[in-house]
Amino acid sequence: MANDIFANVLYVFVAVVFGTWLLWDAAFFHLASFVPYTEYWEHTAVFVEWMQNLSAPGNPHVDDPGLSSRFMPYFWALTYVGLLFQLDPIELMGVSAVVNFVLIAFGLHRFLNDYFHDSWAPVVGLFAIFLLWGVSVTWPNLYQLRSFFYVAGYPSTFVFGLSLVSFSVVIRLMRTEESLFIHTILLLALSALMFLCHPLTAIFGLVGCGLLALTEPADSRQRRELVIVSLVLGTAVAELWPYFSAWKILLGLYGEGGEVWAGFTSLDPIGRLTSGAWKNSFYDPKLLLTVMGPALLGVPLCFWLWRRDERKFIVWGAVLMSIPYLVNLLFEIPSAHQFLLFVTVFLQLAVVCGILTVIDAWQTEPRSSLATPTLLSVITFILALAGFNIWMLSIEFDNRTFSPQTLKVVERKSRLPEGMNVVDVYKRLTERMDYSDVVLTTVELGWPLPTVKGKVVSLYRDNPMLESQAERYAATAYFFYNRVTAATRSGIAKQYGATHVLTSIDDKAITRGVYEWLQQHARLSASVGDFRMYRLLASAYAAAPEEPVKQKLSSPGASKPAARRSEIKPSRPVTLPIAPTAAPAGDADELDYGAPIATPIVEPITEAPEEEFVRESVEEALPEELLAPLDERTDVPEAMPENAPPESFGAPIGDPVLDPERHGG
Repeated sequence: MANDIFANVLYVFVAVVFGTWLLWDAAFFHLASFVPYTEYWEHTAVFVEWMQNLSAPGNPHVDDPGLSSRFMPYFWALTYVGLLFQLDPIELMGVSAVVNFVLIAFGLHRFLNDYFHDSWAPVVGLFAIFLLWGVSVTWPNLYQLRSFFYVAGYPSTFVFGLSLVSFSVVIRLMRTEESLFIHTILLLALSALMFLCHPLTAIFGLVGCGLLALTEPADSRQRRELVIVSLVLGTAVAELWPYFSAWKILLGLYGEGGEVWAGFTSLDPIGRLTSGAWKNSFYDPKLLLTVMGPALLGVPLCFWLWRRDERKFIVWGAVLMSIPYLVNLLFEIPSAHQFLLFVTVFLQLAVVCGILTVIDAWQTEPRSSLATPTLLSVITFILALAGFNIWMLSIEFDNRTFSPQTLKVVERKSRLPEGMNVVDVYKRLTERMDYSDVVLTTVELGWPLPTVKGKVVSLYRDNPMLESQAERYAATAYFFYNRVTAATRSGIAKQYGATHVLTSIDDKAITRGVYEWLQQHARLSASVGDFRMYRLLASAYAAAPEEPVKQKLSSPGASKPAARRSEIKPSRPVTLPIAPTAAPAGDADELDYGAPIATPIVEPITEAPEEEFVRESVEEALPEELLAPLDERTDVPEAMPENAPPESFGAPIGDPVLDPERHGG
């Protein structure tokens, strides 16, 4: 009894210490807000849109009625919390982070206690989930101490916590007679909520629940069937959610995703394997060893459990989660690398099982001569691993990171002015903007902007519910990275109702023609560090071509880095306002777009001899007045020019925006 009490007290103590650090970050520092190009800004933009248009939201990032799969029940509830307590999106993500950690801590304690029947299991499990890693990267579903501070508020983290709670509910449903009806309803609700909030992570939770139903002791066969039926009904009930279909998201049936899945049947698996799919960094043995680290101890332990015919839930969980990751070598599976992280969780559970087995054996047959050195070795290992993880997290607060590729401490490449986070920068950039303004900028620069003010033209990450994402990405790439005429740039600005243009002088890939066009058709509105916000004049739309020209865009195959490639690669005509030039258009552009779109690689489709393509420093090539800080300029107009507002091609935000295929438009 005393041993059980000590184990529970230790678990609570460690969880409170960790939670206090997370609470401090959530309330004051906001570490995730110092990195511009993460999923974090996808979630904060949803809060902004929902808080402004709760009954009929539009797209969180662009002026378009197309929704997002992030409009899910958990964020809906948090939005009401934000409205009630006057919290901004960054504060709401902090609330989400704390709630998710509490949910994981609660679920981990309940599940491991019920599964192992050992009071030390939760303590060892908490150690394994958060510390038993190598040098991690910042991915959703990777819960190493350093990574967790970035992803703690994500819906995937919320669903991971729900999964642990669901595992406990399944075990209790099969083994006890008490509260059978309540446990059944609870499991049905949990399965629906998991499936809606993050379908990919829900696969981990639902498959885990099914494995527990099939492999763990049960009072009767009917109990196993009851679990399976509850899980299936939960995913069916999820279809009642009005904002999107979780099944269509999971199967890639929104927008152009169906074309990808349809292509699986005709894809040559040998051709994909020989084409170099295995060269992706997610299959690099060195990187896997670096990231997974001591969690790989679970591999031999899984074989050991399999030979002993024990803990089938752990063994088969690791096997099933590895299947999509391995099959992706032959048939492309979106987000297949995420399943490697689910495999890691089962490997960590195998390590927990191994440690508990050693503890039990030691208690059964004490070895006094080995007690002291063994205890010292275990304590040293735990302290060393904890110290390493704490050190990796602590340097993140100093704008540095320990790279898994080089195993060196490097500066984090955020390109932000010293001492400012993303929100600070974008508040200054958008100070003179209205909330209805649309900013034409690169997909990277535009990703955090809607969290603060306004909308952008193109997305940094795929949203299959946005049907125009191909055109928007193409237009952005043409505007900034192609040798096109000034008329084409004017046409793009007009087509998407752009009122402002945002650039960074640090981006050397932006063509000189962009700045020459801005010098003629825009005025500097704000300047922060390397960032420049320009307000467009009426003349920006005067030279736009009358009729857009259809151009065919296709996937570039391997021309883009593998880690940056899209999961959606259609080949179909899109409409862009290409102005005719003396030089005829060449072959169709090979254009990749998707999640994330960080390095557009677009060959020019038109030639504009008057715009020389240069890649030298723009600071040297451009007039000084164009790059001057805002406080040094005297010619910045105080008011917008006298022209009619540019035409916006997105539907009004106030229009009903529920899924038209499922709710009649």
